[in-house]
Amino acid sequence: MSAQTVKRIALLPTAATVLAWTPVLIRLASSEGATPLIIATDRMLIASTLLLVFVLLFKRSSLARLSRRGYLCAITAGVLFGIHLFAYVVAVKYTTVANSMILLATIPIFAAI
Repeated sequence: MSAQTVKRIALLPTAATVLAWTPVLIRLASSEGATPLIIATDRMLIASTLLLVFVLLFKRSSLARLSRRGYLCAITAGVLFGIHLFAYVVAVKYTTVANSMILLATIPIFAAI
């Protein structure tokens, strides 16, 4: 097994923990008065900042080689992901955390279909 594979396997528990706590934290933020738009925006800002730091530190040359079409695709993907986050936060407000976790766990099944 390569070192890269070991690193990826080691990150799986972290990713699973983050995904498991997402609906709980959304409910907590909602109970404190945060609107779905604020919650989704905060999530996008945190993720974007972390990714930008990573890219600038480790993948700056890849960023420089990106074409105009590549930038357009990245911006489009970001906008669509932002819409997805907003819709997810709104959906969590209208269902229980347990239902949200069931839906989250079945994403691979729906993606395969």
